[in-house]
Amino acid sequence: MSRRQYTYSILRYIHDPAVGEVMNVGVVIYSPDAAFLDAALMFHHQRLSDAFAGFDGDGYRKSLRSFAESIASLREELFSSLLASKDRPADASLIVERIWPDRQLSFVAGNSLTGMSDNFPATLLQLYDRFVTSQYDRIRDEWRTDEEVWESFRKRFQGTIVTKALRLVKVQTKNLSASFAGFKNERWHLFQPISLDFARESSIKRKAKELIGEFVELADSPDVQSGKIYLLLGSPSHPQFQKAYESAKQMLMKIPVDYKLVEERDAEAFAVEISKYIKEHTDVA
Repeated sequence: MSRRQYTYSILRYIHDPAVGEVMNVGVVIYSPDAAFLDAALMFHHQRLSDAFAGFDGDGYRKSLRSFAESIASLREELFSSLLASKDRPADASLIVERIWPDRQLSFVAGNSLTGMSDNFPATLLQLYDRFVTSQYDRIRDEWRTDEEVWESFRKRFQGTIVTKALRLVKVQTKNLSASFAGFKNERWHLFQPISLDFARESSIKRKAKELIGEFVELADSPDVQSGKIYLLLGSPSHPQFQKAYESAKQMLMKIPVDYKLVEERDAEAFAVEISKYIKEHTDVA
């Protein structure tokens, strides 16, 4: 088969236009010259369900099944001998628009792109792997790391006595070691930045559970047992994960040591509070 030109369009799922999160869920390839039209679609939706609160899996599958049936019907219609070539859509995005004319849907088509192929089924699978399958290997579950949350708080400490007082503290137990920034008067005051800024609800709660387990172990250390831990929380970037974040905060209140939860929105006030405490209760000049 000689190489023929084709256009293709990436199908994207938009859960909440206000948030702007988009995931690729399929590819449509179209070549009028080769009388070829087909789509590869991602019916398995576990990653979407994990990523988006309130995701309607049944509705999602139903929409894709309907789309696949429409592609099959349109293929027969377009390439029957009764339809003149001038009446065919010009590119793949117009194919999608013909099936889904309502722009208010959760599915949208990307702009049409062009290529050449002598094996359209194989090309479709390659495009699907490139734009859909591989996408999920690149999804960053953790939007921000603990280090990035610490940097957010540390900036508030700049220019204050806090930066002079902080030391790197290594805590060791029989089964675990951990490092903290902290300062000491009659006991250690240790800072634990915690990023709860994830792309999945389950990851937010899992992080809280893991931290509780770590502090159960770290409580065997005299420095932790007699000290105070400041849990510096980085909240989710996207509001749909706020409920999971609130649940995680409730879970963190179960750690078996003296602690204080400090939310990122209160970082400025916390810097003032800690500066005052250090001035009044330590020898740091």
